[in-house]
Amino acid sequence: MKSFNINIKRLSSFVSIIFLALIITSCASGPPSIEFNVLEPAEINMSKYRNIAVPSTVSYKKWNYSYSNSYIPFRLGSFYDYNNFRLLPYSGYQTPLPDSLAAYTNEILVSALRRTNYFNTVIAGSAADNIYNIITIPGVSYGDVIEANNIDAFITSEVTKMNLNEYLDVDPVYEWETYKDKNGVERRRRVVDYYIYTLYQRVTVGVTYNVVDARTRRVIASRTVEDSTSKSTTVYPYTIYAPSVLPYYKGLLNNLNSSVLRSLSPHKVSKVEKLMANDPELKAYEDAWELAKNNYLVAARDRFYLAWKQEKHLPSGYNAAIIYYANGDYKSAISLLEEVYTYTHSGEAALKLSEVRALKESNDRAEAQLKQ
Repeated sequence: MKSFNINIKRLSSFVSIIFLALIITSCASGPPSIEFNVLEPAEINMSKYRNIAVPSTVSYKKWNYSYSNSYIPFRLGSFYDYNNFRLLPYSGYQTPLPDSLAAYTNEILVSALRRTNYFNTVIAGSAADNIYNIITIPGVSYGDVIEANNIDAFITSEVTKMNLNEYLDVDPVYEWETYKDKNGVERRRRVVDYYIYTLYQRVTVGVTYNVVDARTRRVIASRTVEDSTSKSTTVYPYTIYAPSVLPYYKGLLNNLNSSVLRSLSPHKVSKVEKLMANDPELKAYEDAWELAKNNYLVAARDRFYLAWKQEKHLPSGYNAAIIYYANGDYKSAISLLEEVYTYTHSGEAALKLSEVRALKESNDRAEAQLKQ
């Protein structure tokens, strides 16, 4: 009987621990968040320039990488010099790097412009080059060429910055050894066991993009973007080639290109909004939070809205407005946030009201760009 009582106590303790853990987990998870997309306008209004040509990207003209045909140096000020350590930069043994980067810049630019589905026509390659070369010749009549090819604007690009810095660094790894001094006394000292060789590579690239009106030949917009990245690699004696820097440059260009595209066409941006917790607690409508957590947003919105109308429960009114906004119904979201703020004077509601008003204006500009 004593054993049975002990087991009951243990079971009771175990259940209590599990129950407490569930409460802690539930509290830690907090109110649900919802993810959605909002439409943002292009920084450059291209609505009158929906037929474009994209000439080849101009390569960087000042490329002067001094180590392209020699060993990569050790870090400036380093006293290490190992004649048996051979390391040559890979970039000196491939297609000229500036030309490769220019070609890649153009390739991803053209591909991305087409994927936007915003432009009616995107002419590229030699066709775009030929047309652009004609309009840049002084005194030549080019109107017929522009009309025949139905071009509103040219998107030109040039790699305006390319830097590459490579160097080796050496870190000794020590161990302790035992030796006897001149008196035969055993002592210990620290000695170099081996060296760790690290290759550091830092690349920088900058690209300038221009939007050129095809009929006036005027640059109507220009943007220069630039980025850098650094990589470190452990290398070993007798390594012949350093890692290629081309992938590093391509990664930077992919990021820069995305930034430029956001400036040329309306685009969707991901947003995350956290709902207000059920505090003060309103048990009669706690299912609304569960519905939102399981992504039944319309049903959750309706429950939140009912709780606001009947109980004037701040979190419910706020959450209903957030879901209206997430579903693209800016008018209802703003109207409800105004009502919530007027009744509760909530600072959080006021901030969100200001934010949603600004986002509605942004959305309206984007939709206007898409319709024109």
